[in-house]
Amino acid sequence: MKISEILKKSPKKYIVKFSNDYFIEVDKKTLADKNLVENLELTESEFLELKRQLESINAEKIILNKLSARKRSEFEIRSFLKNADISAEIIEQTIDKYKKLKQINDYDFAESFINDKLHLSKKSLKTIKSELQKFKISNDIINELFAKQKNADTNIELENCKKLIQKRLKLKKITDLEKHKITRYLLFKGYNFNTISQAFSEISDANLANECHMPI
Repeated sequence: MKISEILKKSPKKYIVKFSNDYFIEVDKKTLADKNLVENLELTESEFLELKRQLESINAEKIILNKLSARKRSEFEIRSFLKNADISAEIIEQTIDKYKKLKQINDYDFAESFINDKLHLSKKSLKTIKSELQKFKISNDIINELFAKQKNADTNIELENCKKLIQKRLKLKKITDLEKHKITRYLLFKGYNFNTISQAFSEISDANLANECHMPI
């Protein structure tokens, strides 16, 4: 067993090929730190240990890179590692390490996700739940956080619905046609009919109150 070839993929990345047809991508630092050179002879056990070390290094680099952008669900991290051809054993070991460090935490991810989608994207709770389920967040976590959110701000979904209506209204006076179009849009966005009706009612009441206070 030996390293049969080392190919330069980019200024900082290399492909290390072994005589058993296994290959792995490493960075320049790892290449130097592990003294990897062409024709380096390895026993079977040395190869397996080196393979484990290189995959562990790559797995940690992937995790840190992805977490530097935003919080991630465990499902996301696991998918990134699988797509990078990291072995199942290394995936479990590395994810377990970062879960213990609390850098991979589905509860924290979901809490941040809900807050962003409610306050920044103005999405409905139904839509947010559907999106969280795609990240494989458990229903126990989702239900707990939704209950926590409702206790903190019972009107957030209604207020978001009103803001979306006001944003789409082309006229201050709500016509039946405009109301029908916006209702269809909001139902598609995941808002329920009762919330939509209440939002329209409150906007109509507010518009009427404004008209009553206008100078003659």
